[in-house]
Amino acid sequence: MRTLALLVVMFFTGSSFAQESYATAYAEAEQKRRPMLIVLGAKWCQPCKRLKESVLDPMRRDGSLESVSLVYIDVDDDERIAREVIRQTGRSTVPQIVLYHRSDEWKRYNVLERTVDGIRSRIRESLR
Repeated sequence: MRTLALLVVMFFTGSSFAQESYATAYAEAEQKRRPMLIVLGAKWCQPCKRLKESVLDPMRRDGSLESVSLVYIDVDDDERIAREVIRQTGRSTVPQIVLYHRSDEWKRYNVLERTVDGIRSRIRESLR
C-alpha cells in the first residue's frame, strides 16, 4: 500500500515521540513481517482511555499483542500522522484501530469491533 510508505516518510521527518514510535513499529513490522496495529486516540478522549485500560492493556499483559507491532498515535500531538491515517480510513472519530499487514504489499484492516475478541479476530485474519 503506497500510502503507508508515505506515512513512513512523513514520520521520519518529525521529531516527536509518537513519530519515533511509529517509525520503530513500522521498521519492526517490515523486518519481522508482522502486522502493525495503529491506535488513534487523544488524551481528552474518555472512550480512548477505556479502550486502553479495558482492552489493550489486558491484551498486552496476556500476550495477545505479541504478534503485532503496536503504536499509539495521539491526534493532537501528531496531527500530520493522524490526518493521514484518517484520510486512509475515511473515518475521523477516535478511538480508531487500524491493522496493516504486508504480504506482497501492505493491506489495511479497519478494526470496528473494539473488543479483545474483535481485535484478536482481525489479527488472525491478517495473518492468513
